[in-house]
Amino acid sequence: ETEATIPMTVADTRAFLDTRPITDYLEPSGDIAAPVGFEILAGTWPNPGAVRRVELEDGHYVIERVLEDRADFFAYQLWVFTNDVGRGVEQIVGEMRFTPVDSGTVFNWQYKVKPRNACTASFVRRQKDGSEDYLGSGIAAWAQAARAAAES
Repeated sequence: ETEATIPMTVADTRAFLDTRPITDYLEPSGDIAAPVGFEILAGTWPNPGAVRRVELEDGHYVIERVLEDRADFFAYQLWVFTNDVGRGVEQIVGEMRFTPVDSGTVFNWQYKVKPRNACTASFVRRQKDGSEDYLGSGIAAWAQAARAAAES
């Protein structure tokens, strides 16, 4: 599952995400290592155009750039993969949507993966379940923390 309902307003959900980043809740899944550190390379995070290096627990890293940051939407690009993902993937665009509903906010997180070429497209398709598990486990743990914070 790449979606969760949080019993907070959109603004409160975004504020919680800023103070308790979902990256703190990601667990390794298949070939995907969890992030363990960040280094700002350019700009001010999370302003559009800001770039940071994401250190992974397996010793590799990726570069991440903010594409858009609005109250209801956050998009970023991952590229320069130093692990095996870089052989088949040109870039990943992550999108986080925050939709107000009667019970709070629906938080949705998706990856759009662009293969390097037609030959690597099948490799990318085979990785889809692993990336959905990665996002889903992160969302589940983060949403649990957000719900607990909303109740306190």
